[in-house]
Amino acid sequence: MTSILYTVQKTTDFFGASTKEGTMQKSTCPNFMHSNFYRFFVLVLIQLLLSAIFSKNLLAEEIPELNAEEISSIAERETQIIIKSNEKKTKVFVNNQFQGYTTLKLTGLVEGTYFLRLEKSGYKTESALIEVEYGKSKTFYVQLFKLDSKN
Repeated sequence: MTSILYTVQKTTDFFGASTKEGTMQKSTCPNFMHSNFYRFFVLVLIQLLLSAIFSKNLLAEEIPELNAEEISSIAERETQIIIKSNEKKTKVFVNNQFQGYTTLKLTGLVEGTYFLRLEKSGYKTESALIEVEYGKSKTFYVQLFKLDSKN
């Protein structure tokens, strides 16, 4: 960033009006750096970086990865997961979308990591990350624990 200095001298016109003497500094910084868009862009970039840093740490610390109890081979481009629990009629959510009740079989998911959540009234909600792979049928078992009725 550079700046230009202007010198102003005191002069008097015919009617006695005068200008002030002194120097003035003008920045030659590009206009886009002073625009609202630039400021907004910088703030969004900072927010994205911070959320990426904190969300990675939260995921790693708070949501455990659930290993499959049973894995078997199926057709190469197929996927299948089976969700079981110690309690019948437990609500099953995959990526926060209700899918049905245990014991539940889901097919046709895209290969990748999914967020699994099981809920039942009177029991602690259980959450985990599961890995879905092409050519494999995986069975996941989730243990539910009763809530303390004294609370």
